[in-house]
Order: sequence, then C-alpha cells, then structure tokens
Amino acid sequence: MKQPYVMGLTLLTMLICATLTITAAPTVRLPTQLVTMNAQYGDASWFETTLSDVPAGFDITNGTYHGWCVQKNIQMTQDVSHTVLLYSSYDSQMPESFRCENWDKINYVLNHKQGERQSVQDVLWYYINLSQFPSDPDAQAMVADADAQGTGYVPKQGNLMAILIEGVPVIQRTFLEVTLPPKLTLGDFVWNDIDADGIQDAGEPGISGVTVSLYTENGTLIDSTITDRHGVYSFAYFPLGKYYIEFSVPIGYRFSPKDQGTDEAKDSDADSVTGRTDIAVFNPEQYDTSWDAGMYQPSTSGYAVSSNHAPTADGTAGEPYQAFVNDTITFDGSRSYDRDGWIISWDWTFGDGSNGTGESINHSYDRPGRYPVNLKVTDNEFATDNYSTTAVIRLGNNPPVTPVISGVSFGHTNISYVFLVRSTDPDKNLLKYVFDWGDGSQSRSPLFMSGHGIYTMHRWSAAGFYTVQVYAQDFSNATSAVSGMMVSIDVLYVQNLGYLINNDGFETFDLFYSNQTGKYTHVQREQTGEYSIDTNGDGRFDYQFNVKSGMLTTYHEKLEFEYTMVIVVIGFIIILFLLVSVFGPWKNDIVLKHSGGRDVNQVEPGEK
Repeated sequence: MKQPYVMGLTLLTMLICATLTITAAPTVRLPTQLVTMNAQYGDASWFETTLSDVPAGFDITNGTYHGWCVQKNIQMTQDVSHTVLLYSSYDSQMPESFRCENWDKINYVLNHKQGERQSVQDVLWYYINLSQFPSDPDAQAMVADADAQGTGYVPKQGNLMAILIEGVPVIQRTFLEVTLPPKLTLGDFVWNDIDADGIQDAGEPGISGVTVSLYTENGTLIDSTITDRHGVYSFAYFPLGKYYIEFSVPIGYRFSPKDQGTDEAKDSDADSVTGRTDIAVFNPEQYDTSWDAGMYQPSTSGYAVSSNHAPTADGTAGEPYQAFVNDTITFDGSRSYDRDGWIISWDWTFGDGSNGTGESINHSYDRPGRYPVNLKVTDNEFATDNYSTTAVIRLGNNPPVTPVISGVSFGHTNISYVFLVRSTDPDKNLLKYVFDWGDGSQSRSPLFMSGHGIYTMHRWSAAGFYTVQVYAQDFSNATSAVSGMMVSIDVLYVQNLGYLINNDGFETFDLFYSNQTGKYTHVQREQTGEYSIDTNGDGRFDYQFNVKSGMLTTYHEKLEFEYTMVIVVIGFIIILFLLVSVFGPWKNDIVLKHSGGRDVNQVEPGEK
C-alpha cells in the first residue's frame, strides 16, 4: 500500500541522489519462458533474427531484429524455428557460456557503429572471444573508441542494448539489439497475473489495450491513456497534487488481490472491486513508476490455463538433399521437436507429386530438376509447424572410358619424348588427363573435348624402367580406370637374365645387372654390335646379345692366330692322308693293266 509519507521519502531520496552518482543496470522486461527464434544472414547485421511466441507485455515483442554472432567457429542453422531463452546482457544470472567482462564495451559499440557489418562483427568477436585484433580500419577505430569511452557504459532509454539468446536445446550463441523504452513520469504496468496471487511473477506478461485514467482526489478526470503492447502506461503532464489512478478491467478478466507481499514494486495497487488506487501526492518533476494493476482470467480451475506451444519442424539433419536421377535420398526430420509435448506425425511432400510420412523417409526422383520439399510436423495437441527445403536432382554422370596412351618405349636421359593420349566420355563431358610419370612427378592437362587426343612431353633424368600411368577425369571428377605403359630409359632387358644399363648416357651400354647374382658387371660391345655379357660374375663372358634382334647365344671364346694356323695345318695333313689312303690301290690297278696283267716289278727268268 502506498502511504501518505511517500512524498517525504521521495524528497529524501532526491536529496541523497543529488550527492551520489549511482550506476545501475538498465531495466528491460523480458519473458522468462521459451520463445521461438529464426535466423537468417543479414545485410546490415550478421543475422536478421525473427522472434515469435513472445507474450504481450514485455519490452521485446514478436518481430525481426538485428542480430550478431557470439561463437565465431560455429555456424547457425538458418530458416529453422529454434526455441530459446532471452537474457539481458547486464543480467547477473546470464548463462555461464555468455559471461564476459566486456558487455559494457559491446553495448557501447552497438550504439556507436562504424563501417560495414563485417567491421562491427569483427569488433564484437574481439571483445567476446578475445580473438585477434581486427585489421579493418573501421573496426580498429571502434575498438579505440570503446576502450576509451565504453568502460562502465550503460544504455539509456532510446539506446540499443544486447539481448542474449540461448537455445534450448543448444545452438550457436547469438544476441540481438533491442531499443530500450522511454522512462515514464507516472505509471507503470498492467499485467496478466496468471496465478491470481496479486504479485508480479517472472514470465507473467503485460496486457495491452487497458484503459487507465488519472483523477484528482475529488474525482476530476485529468488524463486518460491505454496500455501499449507491453502492458505499460504513463502520464507525463499534470500539476503537483493529490491523485488516484483507475484501471478498466477488460472483458473476461478480474482484478488481482491488492497489496500482496512486501515488495511494493511487485504488488497490485488497484482495488479488486473498483479498480482504483489509493490517493497519493504525484509530482510531475519526479519519476514514479510503481503503480501497477494485476488482472487474471478465471477458469474452471480458478486460474488461467497456459496454451499449447507449436512444435518445431527441422529437416536439416539430411541436408543437403542432392542426388542423381533414380538415386535414393534419405529425408531426415529427426531434429524436429516439441517443447511441451511430443510429435505424433511427420508428413513430407517431395515436389514431384508424391508424398510420404515418417521421421526419416527414402525417396528418389526420375527426372532432373530442383524440387521444393516440405516437412510438416504435428504435436500431440495437433499444433503444426513446417520446414521447407530443396532437393537438387541431376542426370547421372558416367566415368570416362579408359584412355589409350602411346609413345616411345625406349629412350635416353635428359631428352623430352612426346606421348599421345585419348579418351571419350559417355556423357560428352569435357575431359582432363592426369599423368604419373613414374619418377615422382605428375602433371595434368586442361579440359578438352571428349575424344580429342592431346600431346604431352616428358623427360627423365636417370636411367631406369618407368611405368607411365594416366587417367581421364570429367568436370564432375568422375574418373576413368588407369591406363599405363612401360618406358625404358637407357636400360634394356636381356630376356630373363637381367638388363643392360647405359650408365654414362652415351650410345653404348656399360653395365649389366644380373638377376642371378643381383650384381652389376661390365659388358663388352663387339664389332658386330653384339654385347658379351658375364651373368654369374666369374669374370668370363657367358652370353652374347643382339640388341636389334633380341637374340641371345652362348658365348664362344676366339682363338689366337698361331693356334688357328696349327689347326689349319693339322687339318690339311688329315685331308692329305685321307686322299693317299683312298687313291693308293687305284694307282696300282692302272699299272697292272698297262703291263698286261703282270707286275712290272716281277722279272721272268732269263730277263734282265
């Protein structure tokens, strides 16, 4: 109850305040119950934050506000209705995750912005997360200004103030800007006293449209007004004198009990029958915002019954919804929830004339295109909410055909060789080619028309066997199988024995690597062009190899000239002996014939 000594106490308070400077947190009326928030990236601010389900009678209402990011490395889910709690940035009971010693400077920055949205956001991150000092000149200027002027800053009526947004369940931490309402000269608040106890409880909203009249003590009407959308009213122009205030109760409401509790700032001052306050002295030079009226709506239980809140539809769990024609997509509504009940149905429309039900559901499309998809969820009280998204369907992408590569199979170090490669794409897409040259180096070509052969060059700096590999890839990174070929640089296989090596880069081979011993041996190039090879490392040649024909023969040592002549003489003697042996009897036969059959060496008796 307001007593006659209020005037004396007020004068005493004014005297004390004249000698003291008191800094108090700004007063802002916020609902304590959950409200709904939807955020999208903005142009003038980081987010454009839309609130709904805000009860009437508070300093923040349903509508769209400039919003800013608190957590730099977490992304907000956009176009989704989140349930949130609101806190003043000067609230000592703010969530631990928002606690920061720089909210005074942050609120100063909100009222002294410079530059673009990015500049402002960089400054906010700097103060909230103690992140890197911004490099933008406008941001640096704001930091210097806030460091010099923002310590202990408290927004006044008409200034902007940060209102913290905490998701339930947790989402990216953000805050929005709200303009503090002007101070009242005389007046205060008409509220919906839901529990009808005559005391303003946290979360009980104001009632708009209530007529409030100011009368002199003898009943002369001085002024009349109605409560705004927050349930707030005020009178600004009246002379010093004694007055009372009369509240008109709306249809369906009753006045709460008067003067309940011990806190005069939280009780109802209206008589529960007449709706009038006590007579008191009102001074237009003083602020007196303690004249409140509580009202409630009777029900069968005696008090008002809270209404059902709509569920929140959320189809982001499966995004992005992208696929090829006839591929299966899983549409996922598992992130949908209901704050005061439960969801009984998930209804999907897929934009192609078909629909389905279920928290998660599979669907495929038989044609390419962009399809609008809608998820409608219904709670146990049959309240609904919708979430819209898009399914992007493309034609299937086939990989290119395995490319064909051709070029030299043998070469020398430090000489560039040309290779030709060609592939085709079943979808006629442009192709690029990726080469692995086997020496640790790779290269890739620009995009070419399907079926268009391209030439490329490569050189090797060391002798060896190199496997050249290449594959084709289209613009969507569909990749062909790998094609390859072997290139021998200054090395040549000698069947399965090992290989010759041109170690110094000149025309002839210098060494042989033996598969049998795993060692290198020297070789000898003969005048015939063949190479004599020692395969077992015993110092003697074992084979001769013709590099042109690939023919391999057993090695035969060459004899010296003297030995050759001896063999020739021996061979002549043998031939001569054979001739004598053959023709000796034949000669004797001839002699006998010429002597009449008589041996010419035989002498008859009496002959000489």
